Amino acid sequence: MKNINKNLKISQLIFRHLKDELKQAEKDQLKKIFQESPEYLDLFNKMKDPDYLGKQLSKYKEIKLDQKWQTLQNKLRRKQIKRNLVFASKLAAILIIPVLIALYAIFNNPEKGINYKKEFTARAIPGSSKVQLITEKGEVFELDETKNLNIKDSLVKIENNKSELFYAPIQDNKKTLEIGYHTLIVPRGGEHFLTLSDGTRIWVNSQSKLKYPKTFIGETRSIELIEGEIYLEVAHNKERPFTVQTKEGIVKVLGTSFNIRAYQDEIKSYVTLVKGSISLRHKFEETSEVILKPGEQAEQIDVNHTIKVKQVDIEPIIAWKNGNFIFAADRMEDIFNQLSRWYGFEVAYADESVKDIKFRGNFRKNEGIIKILDLLEETKKIKFEYQEKQIIVKRN
Repeated sequence: MKNINKNLKISQLIFRHLKDELKQAEKDQLKKIFQESPEYLDLFNKMKDPDYLGKQLSKYKEIKLDQKWQTLQNKLRRKQIKRNLVFASKLAAILIIPVLIALYAIFNNPEKGINYKKEFTARAIPGSSKVQLITEKGEVFELDETKNLNIKDSLVKIENNKSELFYAPIQDNKKTLEIGYHTLIVPRGGEHFLTLSDGTRIWVNSQSKLKYPKTFIGETRSIELIEGEIYLEVAHNKERPFTVQTKEGIVKVLGTSFNIRAYQDEIKSYVTLVKGSISLRHKFEETSEVILKPGEQAEQIDVNHTIKVKQVDIEPIIAWKNGNFIFAADRMEDIFNQLSRWYGFEVAYADESVKDIKFRGNFRKNEGIIKILDLLEETKKIKFEYQEKQIIVKRN
């Protein structure tokens, strides 16, 4: 029992010292303990670290105190008193120190100690990472919404104003033989708007990478969506067809508006036509070509080179470019794919069946994630466990 009392007394001293409640004699006593037992000094220093406090609080929540106490009582009823006291001493050290640390975390900063939801939503903020532009020379420019950017080039005028990147030719490029490709990288939590040198307008969604020539040369216009989602309004030019290459297919168009979604972590990719006419084929199957009409969506599956065409509601598909989330009986996994890309957090599922739960809703993206999560929980179908930048989705 001597060790139990010692641990309890030292833990109390540390706890009260951090709360600035010790008298001078007690401070001297604690200083001597630190000199004689460096492990307690190490504990004291850790308790001043907010991250350590948060982790200890999590451990405290996981301790089943009733179960531990019952185990201790059962052990003490047995005859092996000496061994039991050793066990009791160790158990006391396990229980007392984490509990006191947890209490200090709560008293010192209640919101940090217990409000994991608030901490998560404070971290899940779009726009924390910068959009990057990489030129053909390997130069990297961060496109900051707070300031304008002008890039010197002999063929085109390149400007970025807030969230808009603009290319305009400044001389005749017919004699130019070498094409200079630029790459636009939009991270999680970001979006960007791009006007190409031919006047084609492109909205680039979160977690996307787009490769394109700084100026078009020759009889065709071609860009590559390496990953992600884009919405295009292609400048009409029947003499120079416009093509978009994706991870699975090739889209050919003269002048039209359409949406392409082709994320690397999704098995399927989608091309949705809003206006005009486009042809689409698998990149390895020339005979797979289909023609889309407005309001139709092509679903591509790379594993078997198939393309399925169906009629769809356009509005939810292109809502992202207008600053909205529209969920029309969407699967929970598809919903959180969109949310995690925009708000920049990780998601995990406690049960695979949770992914197939469906939900309807309409939100402004700038309203923040807390409103969406609250409404999802109000369905009584799911609940959430919050961590720093991860959310675990569970069945209610």
